[in-house]
Amino acid sequence: MPRGRRRLPLLSIGSLDSRRSGRSLSAVALGLASTLLVWAGSPAPNGHLPEAFSVASRTVRPPEKGQPTLRFWIARHGQTTYNAADRFQGSLDKESPLTEKGQRQARELGRWLVAQPDAEFGAVYVSSLTRARQTLAIAAEEGESVAGAIGVPWPEGKPLRQMREIDLYEWQGLTKDEVKEQYPDSYVLWKEEPWELELSGHRVLADLFYRASCTWELLLKEATPGKPTLIVAHGGFNKALVCSALGFPMEAWRNMTINNGEVLEVEWLPDDSQKWQTPIRWRLRWRRRHPERTGWTDDITEAAPEHSAVA
Repeated sequence: MPRGRRRLPLLSIGSLDSRRSGRSLSAVALGLASTLLVWAGSPAPNGHLPEAFSVASRTVRPPEKGQPTLRFWIARHGQTTYNAADRFQGSLDKESPLTEKGQRQARELGRWLVAQPDAEFGAVYVSSLTRARQTLAIAAEEGESVAGAIGVPWPEGKPLRQMREIDLYEWQGLTKDEVKEQYPDSYVLWKEEPWELELSGHRVLADLFYRASCTWELLLKEATPGKPTLIVAHGGFNKALVCSALGFPMEAWRNMTINNGEVLEVEWLPDDSQKWQTPIRWRLRWRRRHPERTGWTDDITEAAPEHSAVA
């Protein structure tokens, strides 16, 4: 580990209880959304994430009292050539298309989506990077071949640049072994304390969380109660999206895994135990939906895996 670096322990789930006990949120749509989204394509100011920048601690627009909950299906793109080669992609674009396995995962995603009884989407958003748009296009084509027979509409996906993968600057295009050899100290930080990692003068994880929080402003503003919003993006970005929604710190990002072609669900719902409280309090929870399904939770309890390159 580089000298002078302080080892930060991963926060225990128990230390997050105050964040998970319910959020006091305004039901008024944010006027800040357009201002924040001006920054969404840029790094966070000064390369640092403001202390109170998680979605859970800010004013956002959850469903009105008595309305159906808001649900978000968050999918990772299929396997790419860089994934298969254990190579860092970051926000590189056309250099890393889907492999045959990745295309198969995209078709499986499309079949799964239209098989869901609640698959009438309120909106569909996709990262502007090719691998995510390619995944959505294949999934939509596969889904429409089924959906056409059962009458399920498939809205066109809206590309969002702020949903691109984590920016890794000089690492992009290098294999894991090449990064370990050329940037040994930085690679240790990436594996153990990514929230401390700086590349080309940028705190890369802080910048990613900033973009994820800005994205939530738009998603919540445009969400349709009772209909899921579909998001197709990237492993690192999707983890930041879930963590920022539930109020988890950047340290928790390492504890999540999202495989190629996998779908997570995040749900905003009224906290019935606080129904007499003003302003209304809301609970957030998440689960895995595809290919494996898990129960609802508001924890991130998984051990950090040995991953290949970032997708």
